[in-house]
Amino acid sequence: MSPIAVEEPRTRAEQLLELITAGWQTQVIGVAADLGLPDAMASGPATSAELAERLCLDADALDRLLRALVSLEVCHLQPDNRYALAPLGTLLRSDAPGSLRAWATWWSRYLWPLWGDLRRTIESGQSARVRAGSAGFAHIEEDANAARLFNAAMGELTSIVSDVFVRQVEFPATGVVVDLGGGHGELLITVMRDRPALRGVLFELPHALEGARAKLSEAWLSTRVEVLAGDFFESVPRGADVYLLKSVLHNWDESHCIRLLERCRSSMSDKARLWVIERVRPERAGADEANRVVARNDLNMLIGVGGRERTEDQLTSLFSTAQLQQLRSVPLTLGLHALELQARD
Repeated sequence: MSPIAVEEPRTRAEQLLELITAGWQTQVIGVAADLGLPDAMASGPATSAELAERLCLDADALDRLLRALVSLEVCHLQPDNRYALAPLGTLLRSDAPGSLRAWATWWSRYLWPLWGDLRRTIESGQSARVRAGSAGFAHIEEDANAARLFNAAMGELTSIVSDVFVRQVEFPATGVVVDLGGGHGELLITVMRDRPALRGVLFELPHALEGARAKLSEAWLSTRVEVLAGDFFESVPRGADVYLLKSVLHNWDESHCIRLLERCRSSMSDKARLWVIERVRPERAGADEANRVVARNDLNMLIGVGGRERTEDQLTSLFSTAQLQQLRSVPLTLGLHALELQARD
């Protein structure tokens, strides 16, 4: 009897090569989403030639892209050489519940060039946008297409978190909830649906308002939610019972965060609550999936808008400076935590 072959452990070089070349997956998935390939496959399995004709693409090049998608388990290749969407691939359809099409496109089209600037960002400590004098979200205020895609991408991620958030936290029976920088309103829509006696205010920059009104109309919430344009560094709607700040603080440096939190504090009554939803960076770096997620997002904030992910102590320091007291931290999903704050005397 011949001995059973035992697969040798992967060499360090092979492991490192896989890490070095991992960026190809971003483009394969993002370009497929951007081309509308998953939508074209929604009607059922098709050959690469059939899909190329539908989308006006080169058949050979598309077949090679599809083979790559098969290797990533985004597509299946059937015995009759027709391609079909795998469960992962269905999430790239524009009409799929929990779709991530916009997020995939945003990464491959708009974030991709910024990662190529990482060396100069590390050398200077400033992102390419900041060095060019485009701080904050000026880049999408000036580009309507980018604004639509950005808000759609953020909405996709928010939708994943929203259901968990409303199950884990308590809201008053009645009152007003203000979502600050809430994009197209996905988080607020989930809260309103779950708490039918509450009213809402979506407070955002002008680039998000048209999309927000459309989303609220689709959700039959236009009469319960007021959409307001404004700059939360200048003022925040006063007198609400609950304020929401999801994935906002990590966009900004300490001085901007403190200014925003102070605006919240000055608008809050003693009974009002502020829920801050952010990632909490571990104090020490580690080699596990949670650390990789935080590290990726921390660098993404650095190269994009010059922001950062923060540790619990760093967040606590921001809150304390703004005269806010943290009451509790609730773990959600995607590495996010919901931090409940109240005004401090």
